[in-house]
Amino acid sequence: MFTIEENGGGSGVPPDETVIRAACEADVAAVARIYAHYAVHTCVTFEEPAPDAREWGRRFAAVTGAGLPFLVAESGGETVGYAYCSPWKARPAYRFTVENSIYLAPGAAGRGIGSALLGALLDAAEAAGVRQMIAVVATDAADAGLGAASRRLHRAWGFADTGHLARVGFKHGRWLDTVLLQRAVGPAADPAPPGAAPAIAPAAGGPGHAVRGVPEGARPFPSRPATHGAAMTFSAPPRTPLARALYRAPILVYRVGLGGLLGGRFVLLTHIGRTSGRARQVVLEVAGRTGDGAYLVASGYGARSQWFRNVLRRPRVRFQVGWRRFEGTAIPLEPGESGRRLAEYAPRRPRSARSLMRALGHGDDPTRDDYLRLGADRDRGVPIVELRPDR
Repeated sequence: MFTIEENGGGSGVPPDETVIRAACEADVAAVARIYAHYAVHTCVTFEEPAPDAREWGRRFAAVTGAGLPFLVAESGGETVGYAYCSPWKARPAYRFTVENSIYLAPGAAGRGIGSALLGALLDAAEAAGVRQMIAVVATDAADAGLGAASRRLHRAWGFADTGHLARVGFKHGRWLDTVLLQRAVGPAADPAPPGAAPAIAPAAGGPGHAVRGVPEGARPFPSRPATHGAAMTFSAPPRTPLARALYRAPILVYRVGLGGLLGGRFVLLTHIGRTSGRARQVVLEVAGRTGDGAYLVASGYGARSQWFRNVLRRPRVRFQVGWRRFEGTAIPLEPGESGRRLAEYAPRRPRSARSLMRALGHGDDPTRDDYLRLGADRDRGVPIVELRPDR
């Protein structure tokens, strides 16, 4: 199943053709360069000297190993920003609370990239089981501009000022303050179930850090699944420039107004982020049609895919197939019907279907019964969604 997902700003299109995606090890050097500018020349971070790429590799492994999101913003083939979450404290009781970090390359400010990163980070953090996000912003009573843009950004996304620590840092010859901003992520009021078992498991965050009883329905920073996505459900990006260009080709064709050239094979779906409230876009392969003209698409990354989770919460969507544009409703099919539709898709697109089954660990020679079971398995399978145009 062909899927490309990208985050959008308020307009539904990433600013300046910027792509927000999950980071990979190949991004570590660029992240180190961006951060070094702030560590060496500014007071927005108290860290000095700047950590090298090897140290950033260790930090990247710690964040992603804990199942937390680490995102980058890419524009014109260059990494222009990054954002990630790390545990707020090492003690187990803090396991649903994270601190965010967002940095842009010099010259990338003022283009909406920071807002796009923060919106994507909130969505990804919710998918990872986070319940509270905290931002620590450096400030200085003698320099009202220090940290002002970061405070405005966080307040625009619903963060509230919750604390002010005076003269806690000293850098570049002056005393510095920090402001704490906080926002709930997901169902923050979830109570722990009475008598919850203290199932202890190792977790990232330092020696002795453990994960104890978990509120029902929440996940304390799960490790990344090994097959079709991470806890954030973003797809792993292609590594080479040519592969990235081919991977993004359908969405670029739509954006330049030539979506009709793709015929009825793909659909550009515009949906609304369940946390951010902003428009987002995904290109999906059309898996079939219904008798009354609705389009069928499949969540190739499973029920945890961002677009699938979003349409469950906000089913009103816009979509384009070829030259035709629609407004309508996204309706997940019942599990049995999903299985039947996936089994019908397999003989029409055998190579894509077999590739999907291999990616999900179902072997190289799937049967019709395998497709029936996969489509019907809402937790670990491939749910099918009907895009029904308004009449």
